[in-house]
Amino acid sequence: MMVDRNDIGHLLSSTIDEIAAALRKAFDALCARQSEHGRGTRLVMGNALVGRLLYSLIGRNVHILTGGRSEKIVREADGAA
Repeated sequence: MMVDRNDIGHLLSSTIDEIAAALRKAFDALCARQSEHGRGTRLVMGNALVGRLLYSLIGRNVHILTGGRSEKIVREADGAA
């Protein structure tokens, strides 16, 4: 593989990013074994959104009901759920 000076910076930065991601995963795995959560605590994408919403609700002392069951999905006449 031929690499010139312009490519070295890109290769190094992507390698460093990959090493950092691997270290984050290893750290999360270690923390998950030692924490009460039983899984990694790093939140990304949809988990980050839900985590932030939950944090905001807890901060406003909103009572959150859990353990409910869904019996069926009711659709409106126009098809909206």
